[in-house]
Formats: sequence, C-alpha cells, structure tokens
Amino acid sequence: MERYTFRMPGQAVSYYDGYSRLLEIRQDAEKALGSKFDVRHFHDFILSQGLLPPSLLRKAVMEDFVGTGK
Repeated sequence: MERYTFRMPGQAVSYYDGYSRLLEIRQDAEKALGSKFDVRHFHDFILSQGLLPPSLLRKAVMEDFVGTGK
C-alpha cells in the first residue's frame, strides 16, 4: 500500500481538509434548511456538481440547493 507514504506527504492532509470543508458545508445547509434537509438529496446534489473547489461548491450548495429549499 503506497498511501500516506513519504512520496506523497500531503495526501492525508488534503483528504482531511476536503472532508472538513464538506462537513462545514453540510452543517450550514442543515442549519439553513432545518427539518427540510434531506441527506440523500444533499449527497446527490454534491455528486452532481462534479469536481469543484470548496469555495465554488459552497456557493452552489447555498444558492442552488438551499435556495430551492430541497
């Protein structure tokens, strides 16, 4: 197994950073939608966005996902 080796020292940090940012986005969406928040719809929306930088993903979630009240 070559993961998290000295050849790629930033890999674990990058994964954790992305994970942390995604959790923040999810928490913000949950707060904004309250009881209307559906985790399956959230995950479907995130996956439908493709590869986006976290700042653009947050913008898409807040404007398109939260804005439509899904």
